[in-house]
Amino acid sequence: MVAPHRLGVAFSVRSVMGFGAGAISPWVFGLALDWGQASFGTGSTHAWVAAWSSAGLGALLGPLMIARFARLHRAHVAVR
Repeated sequence: MVAPHRLGVAFSVRSVMGFGAGAISPWVFGLALDWGQASFGTGSTHAWVAAWSSAGLGALLGPLMIARFARLHRAHVAVR
């Protein structure tokens, strides 16, 4: 979907987004764990469920974004 003369910019944006997600993920995991411990108690397994669920939700975004970009690509090709 990227014009050949903009390919370098597209790769750099993709890298920034990937490294940014990698940097933010442990922070979100920790926030969810802290929230779960405050809500359910320090020894509760529900705190860990909340933390790992946040990681799972983040992982589900990948296939959703792939499907979204596939639809955009099909629409872009149909317009040409």
